[in-house]
Amino acid sequence: MRAVELIDSLEGEPRGPYAGSVGYFMGAHTMDMAINIRSLYSHGSQCVVQAGAGIVAASDPVSEYYETESKARVVVEALGAGVGEVARL
Repeated sequence: MRAVELIDSLEGEPRGPYAGSVGYFMGAHTMDMAINIRSLYSHGSQCVVQAGAGIVAASDPVSEYYETESKARVVVEALGAGVGEVARL
């Protein structure tokens, strides 16, 4: 839980579904789960796009930043939003 406390102290707003578990159960013995590192949801009159990456010791922070920006941009463009309409990527 310490990681959650650190994230809460560093991030200015709740994550919503981003970085949470998503999945399904089927019957008594089947389930499929994943970590949500890309999400799109509506919040009031706005769409919220979130993207992230799996970080490991060998990760290059600059490369990871550009990768997550690219992942988010694909969704924003699919929504038909122009760059000027995007508050933050």
